[in-house]
Amino acid sequence: MRRSPALLAAALALTAWSPLPARAQVPAQAAPPPAQAAPPPAGVSAPAQAAAPAHPPVVAPPPGHAVGTPPPKDSSQPDPSLPAGTIELEVLDELERPAPGIPVELLVSYESVAEGPKHETLERTTNEQGKVRFDSLSRELRYSYSIIARRGAGTYGVAPFRLNENRGQRVRLHVFPTTEDPMKALVGMRGFVYLQPREDVFHVEVLFRVLNLSTTSWVPRTVVMQLPQGFQAFDSSKEGAAGFVEEPGRGARMDGTFAPGQHDVRFTFQVPRQGKASQRFELTLPPHVADLRVITEAAPGMTLDVEGFGPAEATRGPSGDRVLITRRVAGVGSGTFNDVRIDLGGLPVHGSARWIAVLVAALIALGGLVTAWLRRGDEARAGAGEGDLERARELLLEELVAVERAFAQGHVGPRTHEQARRQLLDALARLDPTAPAH
Repeated sequence: MRRSPALLAAALALTAWSPLPARAQVPAQAAPPPAQAAPPPAGVSAPAQAAAPAHPPVVAPPPGHAVGTPPPKDSSQPDPSLPAGTIELEVLDELERPAPGIPVELLVSYESVAEGPKHETLERTTNEQGKVRFDSLSRELRYSYSIIARRGAGTYGVAPFRLNENRGQRVRLHVFPTTEDPMKALVGMRGFVYLQPREDVFHVEVLFRVLNLSTTSWVPRTVVMQLPQGFQAFDSSKEGAAGFVEEPGRGARMDGTFAPGQHDVRFTFQVPRQGKASQRFELTLPPHVADLRVITEAAPGMTLDVEGFGPAEATRGPSGDRVLITRRVAGVGSGTFNDVRIDLGGLPVHGSARWIAVLVAALIALGGLVTAWLRRGDEARAGAGEGDLERARELLLEELVAVERAFAQGHVGPRTHEQARRQLLDALARLDPTAPAH
């Protein structure tokens, strides 16, 4: 069974959209020129006039910070000027100024097979220089450390690390003002919806690249993506301070702190198959989605139609699977879009296939029974009335048609088809000498 990351990799490869690292690792040279919006991912055509509605009206940024300027970089690295077993943290604001009075937590994790994991939290507050220091920490490999700082409703941190045997660790971390309004945070989004038909369910993966072009963190409180009724098996690979969490009975809720910069967030869920040749999926979208692609793995004959999107195109995924892909980009005057309606057609009716396989097996047995009955000779046939013989003919002909239909739709293989067909034709031939020979 293919795992979720493989689905994501397939989607990214199909659209030449490679996710970038977390905001603290975005290289400065990858940033757009000042006063311009962030460029689209590599290989994605997005003219300026089409991208403009993706973001709210530009407001005046703080001095020295043009819209689109990359956010200040966090860092965490060993420093020979610090004593071994020491962590020194410097917390800065959006203008690179010291941030005093910021609550800080040092999370200490200890891993041991024999003793089990242990966790401890050390709390401090930054001084007037925006600094805090932790001393006499263990440098054993079984210990790891992570840092969390809070400003208002926002939470910020760096990736977990272990201490160097001979050096301390110097950490620089930025904190930002927060807002619940995506307009004020200059938030725009691009997204994927990737569907994988399975025997009894559809496995669906949703990915959004969230771009925050301001110097204010976006902290959504009530943003919920409504998922198809009956969704199940929700799973979110929430990494860092931002992502999705399940909102039971409704869908996926955006959670955490979307700091200035770029965030790739994703989740997966499943929808039971209805056992029909077509099925619709309806989802609402987060705010300011300006570019969305819908992709499905598709057997021959399957169709993909998304309301308001262009015609689906067939191509091959990295593993050679046939996929259908369609895309919608918000244009001038159209603004962003709030929901998506996906229709899949030409679906193999796998639920029926199992019953058809059972039916074919029964037909083979039926043909064998009729043949055995007929081989009993004229005495047995003489005991049956003309009405019985006619009903037997009709039954065999109906079942022969059912076998041919199942084979044409791909529900049974050539060997099973040939075996059932031969048994039924043999039975017909013995029942009625005028029946066509096989």
